[in-house]
Amino acid sequence: MRKVCVIFAAAAGAVFLLSGSAAFATNGSTVFAGLYFSPTNGKVGYHMVAHNYWTKDPCNTPAEHIIMSDYTVVGTVPPGLQSPGMATGLFNFEGTPRQAGDWEVKVTAHDVTCAPAGTATRGVNYGDFVTTVKFHIDP
Repeated sequence: MRKVCVIFAAAAGAVFLLSGSAAFATNGSTVFAGLYFSPTNGKVGYHMVAHNYWTKDPCNTPAEHIIMSDYTVVGTVPPGLQSPGMATGLFNFEGTPRQAGDWEVKVTAHDVTCAPAGTATRGVNYGDFVTTVKFHIDP
């Protein structure tokens, strides 16, 4: 499974790069597929970050990277975690869970595209992608 980096192109033209990804060669894919966040299991009182990844993308990395205009998150995240999106300035689910239990949210990545590395220049708009994220927080 490939892990890819994702950035947001902010309205003001700033570019933000996600951490935790590695460079790799073109995979020959013509579509985006398999948006997911990992890890989604945590423990009350312990900081966690659920990064976003794609299992398939058409970007020619490292010459290109993935950008999107924003995320929409529908549902309730575990208390103590913040959702990704331009409003929070986050690209991942991040925080310190305060309550044990199970949560499920629907995440939409908007206006996903490839862009030349180090820029926010948008290429072909591949549209929006939706995934369900299931969190499990232990006591």
